[in-house]
Amino acid sequence: MRTAVSMLIGLAALVGAAEQASAQVAPCTIRGNRYFPAQNDSVTHDMIVPRTGSCIRNFQTRQMTFTGTQLVSPPSAGTVQVTGPSNLRYTARAGTRSDRFVVRVCARGQSGSGCSTITHVVTVQQ
Repeated sequence: MRTAVSMLIGLAALVGAAEQASAQVAPCTIRGNRYFPAQNDSVTHDMIVPRTGSCIRNFQTRQMTFTGTQLVSPPSAGTVQVTGPSNLRYTARAGTRSDRFVVRVCARGQSGSGCSTITHVVTVQQ
């Protein structure tokens, strides 16, 4: 019985550590023009990823309520995980210096609703 309890406590600690590590992923640094989903526009953003090779992108603004984020064209040297209607996580494969992917973000606000297509040109800091 004691061994089973010890194993459960160890497993809970491991899960807690993994959740904490995930929560500590840095935000991506984004440079580029503003986007306006209500205009159904397309823009390109430079995305700087820290040396860790992973970062979180948040599209949320006070003026809009995001209704969805969809991966249109996946990266060739990493992965994108959509983690909510206004968030994604990019993770580069080891050794990656640059990458590219496209997402479509949809939102509604005072000026209307629609979707923006955003091309991300990724640079991983070395």
